[in-house]
Amino acid sequence: MLWKKRVHHSLVSHCFQSCCIPTAGDLPRWLRFSSSTAAGEAPPPAVTPFLVEYLVGSCGFSPAEAAKVSSSLPRVETLEKPVAAVQFLRHKGFSEDDVRSVILGFPILLRREVAKTLEPRIRFLQEEGFSIPEISRLVSANPSSLRVSNLGEKIEFWRKLMGTNERALKVLSESHVLNASLDRKIKPNVSFLRETGLAEHRIARILSRRPRLVTCRLETIQSLIDQVKNHGIAITTGMFEQALYALANVSKAKFEEKLKLFQSFGWSEKDFLSAFQRSPLLLRVSERKIQQVMGFLLGEAGCEPSYVALRPVLLSYSLRKRMMPRYSVLRALRKNSIAAGRTISWGLWCCRRENSSRGTFSLTARKFQGSSKRIPWLLPRESKEKNDPDSSQVQPLTCSCSQIEADLLPANRFISCLLSEFRTPS
Repeated sequence: MLWKKRVHHSLVSHCFQSCCIPTAGDLPRWLRFSSSTAAGEAPPPAVTPFLVEYLVGSCGFSPAEAAKVSSSLPRVETLEKPVAAVQFLRHKGFSEDDVRSVILGFPILLRREVAKTLEPRIRFLQEEGFSIPEISRLVSANPSSLRVSNLGEKIEFWRKLMGTNERALKVLSESHVLNASLDRKIKPNVSFLRETGLAEHRIARILSRRPRLVTCRLETIQSLIDQVKNHGIAITTGMFEQALYALANVSKAKFEEKLKLFQSFGWSEKDFLSAFQRSPLLLRVSERKIQQVMGFLLGEAGCEPSYVALRPVLLSYSLRKRMMPRYSVLRALRKNSIAAGRTISWGLWCCRRENSSRGTFSLTARKFQGSSKRIPWLLPRESKEKNDPDSSQVQPLTCSCSQIEADLLPANRFISCLLSEFRTPS
C-alpha cells in the first residue's frame, strides 16, 4: 500500500513540474496560451522607417496612415518602386487626395512594377473611353479596379445597362458591385428585375441610386419587391422606385417604429400607409425632424393630422428655412386683415422661388416687422439687366389686394399662391 502512495506522489510531482511550471525553453510557447493580454499579444507588424518618412513628407499621409501602409509592405527595401508609382499617378493627373486614396486602398501597388500594373490598366481604361478625371474618380473611389479580373467585360455590361460612361462609372465605383461575379450574381439579379416588368431605364435609375441592391441575394430582392407591392404601390407607378429604395434602407422593425411614431400624432395605420404611398422617402426622415415638423404643423400652424397625411412631403421640407418663414407671412397677413380663412393654402408650402421678368422676390418673416398698417415686403432684388425699367425697388405697399396685383404681377408662383389667400378689406 505504501509503495502505491509513493508512486502516486512521484507522478503528481513530475506532472506538476513539467506542466505547471514551464522551463525557460518552453516559456515562449506556453505564453501563447496565456490569458494575459500584455504578455500574449503578438508584436505589431514592423514598419519601414524610410517609407513612412516618404509618405508623410512627400505624399501628405498622416503618421498613422503611413505606418498602416508600411506595415502591410514588409519587404520594401528601397523607395524606387513607391516613388515611381506616386510619380506616375501624379503625371496622369491624379490629385494628391486621389493618390493617397489609391495607396491606402491598394498599398501593394508600391511594391509593383509600374510598367506591369499601373500603366497597362490606366491605358486600358483610356481605351475604353474614360477620361483621366473619370479614371481618377474610379480608381480613388475603388482601388480594386486596378486588380479586378475581367474588367473589360464588366465595363461593357454596365455601360450597356446604364447608358453612359458617367452612369456606369457611378456603379463601378462601388467595390461590392465591381468585385461581384457577373455570371453568378449581377446578371441573374438584373434578369429578375426585368422579369418583374421594369424597363431598362428604370432599372438603370434604381441601380444608379442604390448600386448595392444588385449584389444582394436574389431572395432579398424578391422580398423587397413583395413588400412594396403589399404596401399598395404598383410596379408601374413612379413611386415604386422610391419605395424600393426606402425599404432597402429600413428594416421591418424600423418600419413599425415609424408607424407607432406617427400614430402618436393621431395618424391611423391607414393614414400612415397612404402617406407612404404618396411619399415613400418619408421612412428616411429622422425621428427628431418628424417630431419637430409634426409639432409645428399640428400645434402652431393648426393643421389637422389628416391634412399632413395627405401631404407627407411637408415632412421633408426645412422647418427653419421654409415652413416657419412662410407661415409667418400668412400670420402677418391675417393679423392685418388681408388673408381670410383658417385653412393654409397647399401652395404656400410647396411652391418654389422662381425668376420672373420682374426679378426674384424674397419672402421672409423679417420683412413683416414694423407698422401694423403698412407691410414692407416683396422688395425685388436688383435686376441684372441695367436697362430694365422694373429694376428699381418698389416702395412699401399698403394692404390693398388690388394694388399688390397691379404692382407685382406677373410675379413668381409663391406670390400667386399668396394672392389666393387675400380678400379686400371691408
